[in-house]
Amino acid sequence: MRNLGTGFIVDKAGFILTNHHVVDKATKIMVRLEDKSEFQAKLIGSDADTDLAVVKIEAGRDLPVLKLGNSDSVKVGDWVLAIGSPFSLDHTVTHGIISAKGRTEIGGARNDFQSFLQTDAAINPGNSGGPLVNMTGEVIGINTAIISETRQSAGLGFALPSNTAIKVYNQLVQSGKVTRGGIGIQYSANPTQDASLCRALGLKAECGVVVQYVVPGGPAAKAGIRAGDVITEIDGAKISTGSALLDVVANSPIGRTIHVKVNRDGKEQTIPIVIGDRQEVIGERASNNNPDNNDQGDGSQSKLGIRVQAITSDMVRQLRLNSSDGAYVSSVDQDSAAEEAGIMRGMIITRVIAGSERFEVRTVDDFKRAERAMRSGQDVALMVLQRNANTNEWRSSFVAVTIP
Repeated sequence: MRNLGTGFIVDKAGFILTNHHVVDKATKIMVRLEDKSEFQAKLIGSDADTDLAVVKIEAGRDLPVLKLGNSDSVKVGDWVLAIGSPFSLDHTVTHGIISAKGRTEIGGARNDFQSFLQTDAAINPGNSGGPLVNMTGEVIGINTAIISETRQSAGLGFALPSNTAIKVYNQLVQSGKVTRGGIGIQYSANPTQDASLCRALGLKAECGVVVQYVVPGGPAAKAGIRAGDVITEIDGAKISTGSALLDVVANSPIGRTIHVKVNRDGKEQTIPIVIGDRQEVIGERASNNNPDNNDQGDGSQSKLGIRVQAITSDMVRQLRLNSSDGAYVSSVDQDSAAEEAGIMRGMIITRVIAGSERFEVRTVDDFKRAERAMRSGQDVALMVLQRNANTNEWRSSFVAVTIP
């Protein structure tokens, strides 16, 4: 199957920057230059996380290059040109402005390592991998994606910033791959959910990053980080968002020790963590699928809009649980506070934090006792277990619920 895209030369020796999705799974890569000369290219390296790739051609001569500029200096409203081969019309130039910066969710999809420049310059199929240049001819972005119901330009184009591309390019040329640091935790990417969790934990709304899950055996787990810890600083630098945390960790050399300040149950402590390889320590994200269980029983209705029941010995065996501790969520009312917060049937509630009170939930009665401490309008944190449908592994995370 033939795939068409764009790229641009960044080194006179023939190194070309393009998109990962342009060359992904290619068995043969052909490059045509402006003078119509063609060369077979070698894939130097590719990074799916940023959708960038580097290929190289042997032209037998020094090649003209485009200079990579500083994308951090770009301002909304700046004029830009998009260059590419839309619909096979090579070396097409369109113009527009920078419409926005820092777009992280394109078409509903989120990637932690992509933060796009948005432009209204016409970008169409075939433009992928081409340069977005400023008025001095410097590349400030790599055209990567569009949002359009017709797959044609609707004035919503997205380019990966050149500063991100420079970092990825240097690693790909040096080693053929991109290595990122990781500590093996997951956290909410939803600022509203983070603020609710912070309030539920008795902290201010912008308290830091709430750890939702700790990968067993990973660097964070070995260091003693727990689900529910709130990360506030790394090496003395304030951490207020998940993207800030990711940026520090991902760009830290593997083997380096970072000092992480956390708030745990209202008390601060600093924990040293040795950075690992992200690809080796990252855990699979929990599936949204729920375990099947036909024995729902009558259960107990809560003010959150959920029905809970005790975990029987048969359920322990069927669901491959370690114990019968917890309150099993057997149903969730439509449009309830629990449904809005993401509570689903099949989850197991193991802990409740309501204001200054903390409850370990081993039985339905424990949950009822915690429920009585909940007040209308209060943000409450529930620690829940949820099973990964692919691995059958149970994982814990916090969910914030606002009491109606």
